Amino acid sequence: MMPTGWCPGRRSIGEMAGLYPGSSAVRVFFGLGEGLPGSAWTDATRVGRQRLADLPAGCTVVVSFKDQRVDRLAFVEAWREARPDVDLVLITHHEPEQQEGGDPTPAQYRASWTRTREQVGDHPARAEGRLRLAVCWTLQWIRRGGDWRTWWPDHEAEAVDLVLGDWYPYTPSAPDPYRPTSYEEPAAALKVMVDLAAATGKDWGLAEVDHRRILRANGYAADVDPTGELCATWYRQMHTTAKELGCRVWAHFHSDMGAALGDLTKRPAEQAALRNLIEQEAIVTTVPANLLAVRQLLLTHLNVDKDRVRADDLEPAEVGIVGDPAHRGGYHCGRDRVVSGDYSVVESSRDRAGLSGYACALDVGQFEVTTPKGRYDLPHYSRWLVAQCEAGTADTRDIREVIYSPDGRTVRRWDRLGKRTSGDSSHRWHTHQSYFRDAIKAGRDQTAVIRRYLTEIGLTTTSEGTAQMFCKHGDRGENVRALQYALHNIGFPPGTIDGTYGDATAAALKKAEASIGVTSDGKTYDADSYTRIQALFVKRFSAGERGPKGDPGGLTMDQVATELAARITAGPAAT
Repeated sequence: MMPTGWCPGRRSIGEMAGLYPGSSAVRVFFGLGEGLPGSAWTDATRVGRQRLADLPAGCTVVVSFKDQRVDRLAFVEAWREARPDVDLVLITHHEPEQQEGGDPTPAQYRASWTRTREQVGDHPARAEGRLRLAVCWTLQWIRRGGDWRTWWPDHEAEAVDLVLGDWYPYTPSAPDPYRPTSYEEPAAALKVMVDLAAATGKDWGLAEVDHRRILRANGYAADVDPTGELCATWYRQMHTTAKELGCRVWAHFHSDMGAALGDLTKRPAEQAALRNLIEQEAIVTTVPANLLAVRQLLLTHLNVDKDRVRADDLEPAEVGIVGDPAHRGGYHCGRDRVVSGDYSVVESSRDRAGLSGYACALDVGQFEVTTPKGRYDLPHYSRWLVAQCEAGTADTRDIREVIYSPDGRTVRRWDRLGKRTSGDSSHRWHTHQSYFRDAIKAGRDQTAVIRRYLTEIGLTTTSEGTAQMFCKHGDRGENVRALQYALHNIGFPPGTIDGTYGDATAAALKKAEASIGVTSDGKTYDADSYTRIQALFVKRFSAGERGPKGDPGGLTMDQVATELAARITAGPAAT
């Protein structure tokens, strides 16, 4: 997704959030003399466009400031405490090239960037990808010949994560470049940002985007677009093109100067376009493919009679991932539903780094099943799972906690972090499994431990249990989709993730296996391929690469691969 939203102009954040539900990006500006107050995150008496307590849940907020000597660290710490659901982009000195009253000299600007690096450059939130540091320039200034290098902190370039631009119309070939006779083709309009990203080696985004209707009332030569339909179409095309070109954030500047000058509340065509774009990129708690695969595996084998409801069966309604709409806080919630100080975010760096729109928990209801080995039920499953977690098996390393009843009467909680020991009485009837958010975000497979259980109780053989997850060229379905997500997340994108095992998926698997010295045609995803993919997950996300990291539990990549291979090819050890 590309976080999409608005700069509130003269309106308050709360009012704008009401006008545009689901907004995933907000642009906030602290002007000269306003500092960078950490209290803005919590002060309920603060009003207007800087009341950060009213930010939409889970959004990316782009904050810029003008004053040179502000306490960046205090502001960042206040953010972490008050709004862990929000990502922060911090711009050091907004549009310094404007050289309006109070703007710094180039030397002062560079010194200000040094203070930014010293105060927050090594902050853990930056390593997690939740805090990004940015420069921001007016693109009109660059397009008319301004040299951005004058305002580039080359001595602190490693501290810059994003290059942002404020985009407003400027067509050099037009008689009046600031008031062109037509809406500029988006790829041409965005070339300046693409070029800046290439020159600096940084990601890019649009901190402000605005285009008034081409009307005489706005100073243009003719009334080209009286209804605004052309402008609305341009907004949609601009957004689509920006996303295709790698834009990381997109915020419309919502000026409040009357219908002619730009207030979208009086421009229904353009406002509808912005609402559609925001809805398209909205953050909504969703079910991740890897937990959906766990759910499907459990139901395949424990819901014996799928045509009717039976007390002994695990029914679909008893295996839940996403909390109901009123549910707030905890691992069943994505970033749009977590709360201030949410334990599922703040207690582990793995959770902070992996916060996304995905729910990261699974509830398993009651069942009883008879196999040649005996009779098994939910308490047995729960005790077995906790034993595996306590033993530190490789296939449980991503499980954060299990809340369960060992006997149907008492409730216990196993917590990998050792912070909690209890749960409410509802867990006498269902078992709750939470997963570290980085593992879910990365798409790592979580079915291996479930397959071991099904094999150990005699519901499947080793080959049957593992075969459920495998697929081959020409197959369609969730197994293929899970493979495609896995390939994408380890850096071998298979093209469109559509659940179809076509040539692109085969080529991606072939490249992935070749990266560790294995020659294949990529057309068969079997037990050996599974082991290699899991090893690549460990290699990538434990080697410090950008992106969500998964703690391999102290094991090396080779040790994890060896253990996984042993479990797949030799079957589970007796317990």
